[in-house]
Amino acid sequence: MINSLRDFLDECEKIGELSRVKVQVDWDLELNHVADISDQKGGPALIFENVKGCKHSCLIAALSKPNRCAIALEMPVGMSRVEMAREWAVRVNRQGIPPKVLSSGPVQDNVIEEKDVDLSTLPVPKLYPMDGGRYLGTTAALITREPGADWDNLGTYRMQILGRNSLGLNLQPGKHARLMLERYRKLGRKMPAAVCVGQLPVLFLLASTGVPWGVSEYDAAGGIRGEAVEVIQGELTGLQIPASAEYVLEGEIDPDPSAYRPEGPFGEYPGYYSASIAEDYPKPCFNVKRMFHRDDPIFWTQSVGAIGAGKNTIPSIQISASIWAGLDNLRIPGIKAVYCPPEAGGRFMVVVAIEQKYYGHAVQVGHAVVATTTGNYRTKICIVVDDDIHPDNMDEVLWALATRSDAARSVQVFKRTFGEELDPGVPIEQRDMNSKLFIDATIPFEWTRKPIQVQMDPAMIEKVKKQWEKYDINLARKGGENEI
Repeated sequence: MINSLRDFLDECEKIGELSRVKVQVDWDLELNHVADISDQKGGPALIFENVKGCKHSCLIAALSKPNRCAIALEMPVGMSRVEMAREWAVRVNRQGIPPKVLSSGPVQDNVIEEKDVDLSTLPVPKLYPMDGGRYLGTTAALITREPGADWDNLGTYRMQILGRNSLGLNLQPGKHARLMLERYRKLGRKMPAAVCVGQLPVLFLLASTGVPWGVSEYDAAGGIRGEAVEVIQGELTGLQIPASAEYVLEGEIDPDPSAYRPEGPFGEYPGYYSASIAEDYPKPCFNVKRMFHRDDPIFWTQSVGAIGAGKNTIPSIQISASIWAGLDNLRIPGIKAVYCPPEAGGRFMVVVAIEQKYYGHAVQVGHAVVATTTGNYRTKICIVVDDDIHPDNMDEVLWALATRSDAARSVQVFKRTFGEELDPGVPIEQRDMNSKLFIDATIPFEWTRKPIQVQMDPAMIEKVKKQWEKYDINLARKGGENEI
């Protein structure tokens, strides 16, 4: 079982999905550019063991390929994104298991008090040229708790290093940590918080996807794994902290807008920079009161900005699974597959394949997608196709769009919906609200004379395959094999 980031890395290394870079690299652009180029070539996860000016190593590109995602999710290597999304959607709906509280954990091997904290000594890279600085929070989880509540929330938000013990946080509207911070503001109190880096991979996956309000990611992770997550209780904050994390920062966030500071820009997942004038969009700050870490800790980071390579592999699986689980909860029949293409940021577009059961079924699915927690927040385009179309095959999806939809019949726009703060398709000042496009690319259920699809004869396909060598056709090689 994967009980820590190190367990995950051990499994990746066993199948050749991890490489260690021993030559010195600069945290300023070089580290991420090496990783991006490696990713574009289908390379492994990388651990940079010699980062300039830093004592510790840095992991990047851990989840940019499906096989590594399968290991993180403890699923069979070789599963497709859609298969992993389906399995994850099933596991997410399991009964949660509360965390197991330990008296101590490996993350407490080294304790650094506030006066000695210096975040600049960590191997935190600057990812892209126009980034506002070094971003510690790309895979980190911010741990917070609503005043008077008994559950902890884990959320992944970008976090820019603003000083030796200060981080600027991009807490987007509607996100749980933002809602909690607003409650502390009304009470006139600072919000206790912790930041963990290098936590159990499934915790990162849940923290960056989101679970319903009132449900702790610890409980959800326990249900998914079938075993409780081990935590310790933070001495300063009282929050539950992953016992096997690589680093943890404990501190507080001042909710008073007068304490906000400029943060950004940052190369975000849509492939664009966020607001370029940071002074116009000041953000709350996390002030570090204590830091602790494991012996020889591994800092875990991930670039999300430039398009291509494996940038949105894990969001593709995450968001697909979250929407799929939401549709299951709504008891929508006939759902065969749900897929959010990584090429669309892994979030902005979703394709749902259905077996039509009744008139208006496809339209119901479109509305239901927007009604799910994740679909409401992130999705801009929803395409519904028949179950003979594989949502993760864009050739088939485009063919269905072109041949099975009609603009007057098939297209709807849902207006005044919840927006995404990082959506580059909407003016910065208006991103709290957007619209969503629904396209019904199914053959209408009520048609009595449906178009007949041209298909090859299955028996002849098998015959040709069996005697392929006699045709002596030199196919282009794929993966080193002469395949048909």
